[in-house]
Amino acid sequence: MAWLYLLTGSAYDRAGAAEVTFRLGSRDYLTLPTDTVNVLSAVIRLTQQGQQTDITVDRISREDYLELPDKLTQARPAQYYVQRANPTKVFLYPAADQPYTFVYYRIRRIQDAGGYTNTADVNFRFLPCLVSGLAYMLSLKFAPERTAGLKQLYEEDFQRAALEDRDTASIHLVPDFGG
Repeated sequence: MAWLYLLTGSAYDRAGAAEVTFRLGSRDYLTLPTDTVNVLSAVIRLTQQGQQTDITVDRISREDYLELPDKLTQARPAQYYVQRANPTKVFLYPAADQPYTFVYYRIRRIQDAGGYTNTADVNFRFLPCLVSGLAYMLSLKFAPERTAGLKQLYEEDFQRAALEDRDTASIHLVPDFGG
């Protein structure tokens, strides 16, 4: 249900850039901040003589990482596996042959609201959705006769906010008719 999506945060709303510098020959894993839920995309940043170069690394599954024969090989990392535990860990393959910086976009956990005077850690587009979703959830226990109408209102609010929460970058596809 969309309510769970709101509670965990939308990918674009909760996404943010972060980076971790790791040392030569890192054979273990990188520990990401505790509010990191998942890694959306990543690059390895190499800085030499003031020149910065970002190199794409590919995400692999746990099974693919497990099947790698020699995890102690040292070279420029080309792949990473994300272990979604608490804290989130990133395993790189091959192990770093020199210092690099792991730069990534992440989904982070929503912060606790704390006191009633604190601002909710929800994008402003989702505030009506948060309110109608809370009303819907409360109606399940306190006013079951209003549940159907509140659920519909919540789903409309969520759909409206989710439509605005998308990547609007242009894409151009060019077919290849060659043989």
